[in-house]
Amino acid sequence: MKGLAMTPMACSLTTVELRDRAAALLAQFRAAVIETEELQEGYAFRLLGDGKWIALIAELIVAERECCPFLKFEMAALPNKGSVIVRVNGPADTKEFLRAVLGNLCGWLMHAPSPGADELEQKSSAEDWR
Repeated sequence: MKGLAMTPMACSLTTVELRDRAAALLAQFRAAVIETEELQEGYAFRLLGDGKWIALIAELIVAERECCPFLKFEMAALPNKGSVIVRVNGPADTKEFLRAVLGNLCGWLMHAPSPGADELEQKSSAEDWR
């Protein structure tokens, strides 16, 4: 298995490819995120737990693994059709890279649920994020 230390931290997409990805897949992901939490080397994103968003997350992970192999993705679907949490992290400077790619999603949304957040079950604890 290749170590993360040997993988260069750079997206392999061209400017046009990245712009297309941002306009399509990343835009859908940004719109679906209802809460963000900063982690030591990345971010955790909370989305509603229905199949539509789980499919979007899977599509995003498959696409991003091709162009950004240094990123580590973890997805947790909470019980009783609760929210889905996606953790994205990696080597040093991953947070800065994610801020550049996802823009304000990693800043202004942090700990500030969007209007769709009222659909979340309030049973989940802070431990769900970690």
